[in-house]
Amino acid sequence: MDVVLDMDPGVDDAVALMLALNSEELNIVGITTTYGNVPVDIATKNVFRVLSLANRIDVPVYVGSYRPILSFAGYAEDIHGEDGLGGVSIPYVDISPKGSAVPFLMHAAREYEDLTIVSTGPLTNIALAILVDREFPRHVGRLIHMGGAYGLTDYGYGNVGPVNEFNIYSDPHAAKVVFESDLDIFSIGLDVTMNPSAMFNEHEVRSIGKKGGEFGRYIPHMVRRIIEKEGAVAFHDAVPVAYLVDNSLLKFRDLYVSIEVSGVEAYGAMIVDRRNWLPSELRQGSLVKVAYWIDGDKFKRILWDRVFMH
Repeated sequence: MDVVLDMDPGVDDAVALMLALNSEELNIVGITTTYGNVPVDIATKNVFRVLSLANRIDVPVYVGSYRPILSFAGYAEDIHGEDGLGGVSIPYVDISPKGSAVPFLMHAAREYEDLTIVSTGPLTNIALAILVDREFPRHVGRLIHMGGAYGLTDYGYGNVGPVNEFNIYSDPHAAKVVFESDLDIFSIGLDVTMNPSAMFNEHEVRSIGKKGGEFGRYIPHMVRRIIEKEGAVAFHDAVPVAYLVDNSLLKFRDLYVSIEVSGVEAYGAMIVDRRNWLPSELRQGSLVKVAYWIDGDKFKRILWDRVFMH
């Protein structure tokens, strides 16, 4: 399966990247970086840090957006640390990126038939590709996106505010462009990534540090801020990659979704039109596949086998 990873590492992005690198089912044709958890230059450096650790510096990397379309970037350094990886000393190899993200995305969509894009940060790069190239959505096989809080489960509430999830909140205008395009979107939100069955508690994190491989031994240090704050850690961005590895991991519902871009408390909120009694053409929003169920045990086994033991 030909895959582009669009990411903002970030602790959970780093885990997602390592999972993709260790999954033979996936052919990573390129990685595009963006701002989000950290500024884009730090996110790009972190991609190279993980690639170096995995001995995969052959994977091409392209630098993307440094800010949202209509606002200013806000970061999550309180969670991920100023370096984005919790202050761990993963070696860095000084490698130059291959180019810019948006031209690469447009090129890759045409070059690779049925391309899958996995987005685990703000959707700015994807939105810009759509705005520059109106045919871009038609050439992409599907977009697997981690973001949003849909209220489909007890865990589907916001992590920025009551209804706002970080990736969407970071650039809701970009998300609106993407969701209103013709892309085939699979959205994986906090409804499933925050399910306790898919989270690692403090004891499990310590076990990763003791029993894991070279990358696994970094994990307790990378997530210590999250453990101190929450008592457990959700590797949100690894979920869409794990779904590509095993599509029995998640269940999806077709829902009509729109994104709030003008409110205050609801800025970046995902609005689900549940009026099933209305004809589809009268419902508000775009039809999107939204995850509502996860096999948490299977997800954790995938991470143990393919990430933490390496």
